[in-house]
Amino acid sequence: TANAMNLFKIQGKDAGHVADALATAANVTTGDVKDFGMALTQGGAAARSAGLSFDETVAALEALAASGTKGSDAGTSLKTALLQLISPTKQQADASKAAGISFQDQHGNMKSLVDISATLRQQTDGMTKTQRTALFATLAGTDGVRTLLALYDAGPSKLKGFEQGLAKTG
Repeated sequence: TANAMNLFKIQGKDAGHVADALATAANVTTGDVKDFGMALTQGGAAARSAGLSFDETVAALEALAASGTKGSDAGTSLKTALLQLISPTKQQADASKAAGISFQDQHGNMKSLVDISATLRQQTDGMTKTQRTALFATLAGTDGVRTLLALYDAGPSKLKGFEQGLAKTG
C-alpha cells in the first residue's frame, strides 16, 4: 500500500482505498495482493508517466491476471506496452496507422485503457487470431503483446467493471 501511495502520489487519508483496491483485485482474479504489489513495482512508474491513475493501472493488471499473467511479469508487460505505445518505432507507428489505431488523444495524451480496448476490438474485428496477435506484437513488442491481448480480451465493459469494482470499501 505504501509503495503504491508513493508511486501514484496518493495521500495518507486514501490508504484505505489503496488497500481495498488491491484486496478487491486479488479477490476477483487468480492473483493475490503480493502479485499486484510486484506488478506495480515493475510497471507502476511507466503507468503513472503515461497518465494512468492508480485505479486504471490496477484494472489493467486485473485484466492481465485474468489472462494468466501475474506478478512482475504483468508489470513488465504493462511497462513494455506503454513505453512502446508512447514512443513507437517507425515500424510500430506505421503498423498503428495502417490498422487505424491511435493510442493518444488529440492533445498527445495516452487514451484511457477502456478507450484503447474498444479501439483494439473495433479495428481488428475482421482479423484472425494470428493476424491480431502479430499486429499486437508489432505494436507493443514481445513482452507488451500480453497487455494488448489482455485489454482486447477483457473488452471495454469488463475493464470499466474492474475500475468500478475498485471503488468498493471494506
